[in-house]
Amino acid sequence: GESLLNDAVTVVLYNLFKSFCQMKTIETVDVFAGIANFFVVGIGGVLIGIFLGFIAAFTTRFTHNIRVIEPLFVFLYSYLSYITAQ
Repeated sequence: GESLLNDAVTVVLYNLFKSFCQMKTIETVDVFAGIANFFVVGIGGVLIGIFLGFIAAFTTRFTHNIRVIEPLFVFLYSYLSYITAQ
């Protein structure tokens, strides 16, 4: 949870300040859009993690006879959630 919060804050603040540097004036609407973007990134990351966690649990449920492939699925879904959330 803490890692997701730090990453979400970093990504949103970087993009927010980058767009603020290109603007002549900063309005309150732009600030609220940045705050909304923070929640979208934070909640979206959690939802992606939960969704791919369910898929991983469902997939590994049927691979209990093939023990070699289970760690592959764990690493695959972990990396897939990282790539998707980026």
